[in-house]
Parts: sequence; structure tokens; C-alpha cells
Amino acid sequence: MKNIVLLGCLLLASLLTGCFKDEGNYTYKDLGLAPKWIIDPNTEPIRINGTQGEMMKFMPQGKDFTFGEDSVAALDIFRYEWEVNGTIISEESNFEMKTDTVMARANLNKAETGVTGILRIINKQNGITYIGRAYLGFRPKFYIGSFVVVSDKNTDATKCSYFRLKTRYDGPNLVYEYFMEDDLYYQMNGEDIPGKPLKIRNCLAPHISSTSGASLITTTEGVYQLNNETFTMYTDMKDEFLNGTPDNFKPADAFDNLRLSCIATQDGRIFKRQMSENYLTGKYLSDPYFIDSKGYKVTKFSTYVSRDREPLCFDEKNRRVLIIQSENNGMNATIRPLVKGDGNYYPFPLWEIPADVDVIHLCPTYDRKTYVSGNAIYYNQGGKTYKYDFRFSSSDMKVLENTESAPVALPVYLTSEDILMTFGCYSGPANKMVYAKGNEIHCINFGENYSDKLWISVDSKVTVLLYTVVYNSYKYMVVGCENGDVMVYAVDNELLTYRLVSKANVGGRVAGINETGFYYGADTF
Repeated sequence: MKNIVLLGCLLLASLLTGCFKDEGNYTYKDLGLAPKWIIDPNTEPIRINGTQGEMMKFMPQGKDFTFGEDSVAALDIFRYEWEVNGTIISEESNFEMKTDTVMARANLNKAETGVTGILRIINKQNGITYIGRAYLGFRPKFYIGSFVVVSDKNTDATKCSYFRLKTRYDGPNLVYEYFMEDDLYYQMNGEDIPGKPLKIRNCLAPHISSTSGASLITTTEGVYQLNNETFTMYTDMKDEFLNGTPDNFKPADAFDNLRLSCIATQDGRIFKRQMSENYLTGKYLSDPYFIDSKGYKVTKFSTYVSRDREPLCFDEKNRRVLIIQSENNGMNATIRPLVKGDGNYYPFPLWEIPADVDVIHLCPTYDRKTYVSGNAIYYNQGGKTYKYDFRFSSSDMKVLENTESAPVALPVYLTSEDILMTFGCYSGPANKMVYAKGNEIHCINFGENYSDKLWISVDSKVTVLLYTVVYNSYKYMVVGCENGDVMVYAVDNELLTYRLVSKANVGGRVAGINETGFYYGADTF
């Protein structure tokens, strides 16, 4: 029996050996000319980006693959197919096409964040096909991450321009660049925004646009909501009062935070609007907001860093800090003054600020590493500028006693003419502030004994500072100047390095800049 098994194994081995030695009767074909990939087609797609209303550039040959010295010969040998959503949109290698045409051919009804496709490189002589994956990114004409810039146009009008964000790939790296579309609002709408520009703020209004957001523009003539998604006027706020526009309505500042909106006038009145939960109803009351029997005068609001933390403001008449509070995304809002707490240590009386104190800045603070929310007041007294951090009880508005907190003198004297920018939503410790004095931008590091370092010098007086939040949070700084210059810098907030990314000029004093998008926490003063 063992001999039979052994004989069988030998026969099987002989058969297998015969198979391996069989060279067969095959014909081998030369592949001929083939593309040489610059990228790895197995792991990296060909990336193409397009914005509605602009040309979309398909330029993979030379960037993603090449034929080297045989590029001329390849013209007669190869054909191409770009397939997106099962449709062939083009049979060229490198070409330009309107983004809207690409979307129509690919049966896309609206600009998507991205869609995958295929590029086939087909050898017409032998039929061999080389395939590369493609990623096509589409953006609406007005998308998040760009900037609305308001500036002086003449004595009684506001110029509204658009600093458009464009991205491109440099190899695997995504590059951000900005291009100014000067006076775009007038070009699109045939009219200017009335009044001299005072300020622009991010407007959290999902009923206008839940993606690109809206801009709240305050001028000497009124307050206007600009739809960032269409770059058209959504409403003139003087038409949003319940019983008609108030007498002597001359705005000084305004904010719009979800369902709560407030306007401060030049004579110090506050008008409040409370919208319904579905944003379908809600008007400004034509009577000014009542706080208490003391009255008040408010002409400026601070910024806000979240949907639940509205601005602070300074009552110039009674010299006290007022807090605007709400719940449930702006519902049930009240404006209440801070009062003295029950403790013994209060180094700075926020409820009764001395007459010799000049309040120059108020802001909410938030440290994402310690998760502690607070507030800060910057003021001048006795020839020095001080910073004082404080917290309060939201139930009774009493200032909380903190024996470790005391006013700290800054190494520089600042005034209300200088531009202050604090790190309200920075991912690192909130231990810095940036300020502009004249044409110089400095950084004060609270964590390094309040050291003051010159960061960036520009050609004209700085009028606006802000950080980007939508993309590259706090990695890009935007600067507006009195001579109309607008610059975007890539910055390192720890090393205090910078690199100019883009620069443009709008022809007049820059009064405000707003990053488009639906977001919280931008620092801009």
C-alpha cells in the first residue's frame, strides 16, 4: 500500500513539473508609449477645484502625469475621457471649462463640496487604458472663508468689496490666496450702501444663509444686513421696527446673534429685536430698551465668542458695565448692570467706575485649555493702561470675588484710537493680546510677564485687525489700513512669525472686515 501512495506522489510531482516547464504558444505585445505618473494614482487623486461663475481648469498633464520627451507623439496616440457621475464631460487632456457647464454636464444641481470622477488615458493604437482617480471640488460664487470689506467711498457712501478666497494645490499642499473684487456691491446692485461706514460684524442669521452667513453693516445712516451668499442687501433695519423708525435714529453700533439683535444709537439708546424660534417673526420695538430708573447711555458693544454669550457694554452715563444675557440661542434676552458682590476684595468697581477712568475696551474671554469663561476690561487711569479680568453670577449679576485677580498695568499706553484684538476663541491658552498703534502691530504675552514685542509693520495706520476662524483658525491675520490697504498674513502666534499671503487696496479708509461663514468667536475690533 505504501508503494502505491509513493508512486502516486511521484506521478503528481511529474505532472506539476511539466506544467511549470510549459512555455506555451504566446504572443507578447509591446505596450508602447505610456504616461509617467507624477502623483501616485493608487493613493492620490487628480484634484480640480472650481467656483461658480468662473473657469474650471483641468490641467493634469504636466502636473499629475507626463509623457516626457514624447509629449508631441502622444498627441496622435492617446485620447482621453473625463467621467463624472457616469457622464463623459470632456475628451481632452488639458482644458478649461466654465464651472457651471461642468456641473450641468455632470448633472449636479448645486455646488457640492466635492465629487469623485475618473480620467481615462486611452492608447488608440492598442486599446490599453490607464486610469487616474479625480476629485472635483465645487463652490458657490460666494462661499465661506472670503472677506467682506467696507471702506470709505466718498463723504456719504460706503464701498463694499469682496476679498475672494481661492485655493489651489501645489503638489499635495493646499494653497490659500485672496483676490480683491473692488466695489463689488455697486457693480452687482447698481447702488452704494448709504452713509459713512462705521463697522461690520458677523451676523448669525440662519434665515438669511446658514452656510455663508450674513454681514451686519453699520453706517452713519443705518444698519444693513448683507446676504453673504448672494452679495445682495437682505434688509435695511430701519424698516424692521414695529411702529416705525424711531426719531433721530442715527446708529453707532449693532449686533445680530441668532434670535437677538440690538442697535445702539449715537445718543446712547438701545433698541432690541427678539425673533421667534423659527425666525419668521420679530420686529425691533420702536421704544428704547428700559434697564432701570437710572437710565443709561451705550454707544458700543463688545464682540461675542459663542451663541450663549452676547456682548458686554459700558454705560457711559452711570459708569457701569452692562451685560446682555439670553438663553436658548438668543431667546428671553435681558440687559442688566453688574452689582457689587458679597465679598470684601473688589480691586476695581465695575458697578461704579471712577470718573478719572477711561474705558477703552470690553470683551468676553474663554480659555479652551482650562475651559474657564470670563471677561476683561481694559482702561486708562493715572497715565497707564490696565487690564482687569472678572467674572460674575448670571443669576443676580453680582461680581464674583477673586483674591487672585487684580488690575495689571500693560507695558504700553493705549487709547480708544488704537486697535485691540484678544484671543477670544483661540485653541491655545488665552494669554495674549494683539494691538495696533499707528502702523505697527504688537503682541503682549500675559504668560511672559506681559512682555511687549513688535510683530508686523505696515505702510499706513492700522484701522482693522481680525483672525480667520472659518479656515485655518487663528493661523491667518487680516489687516485693514487707513490708506485702503488690505493684507492677509500667515502667522504663528507662538513664535510671532509672519508671511504675507495676499495684498490689495480698496482706495479709501478700511472701516471693517468680516469673514464669510456661519461661525462664532472671531476677534475683530
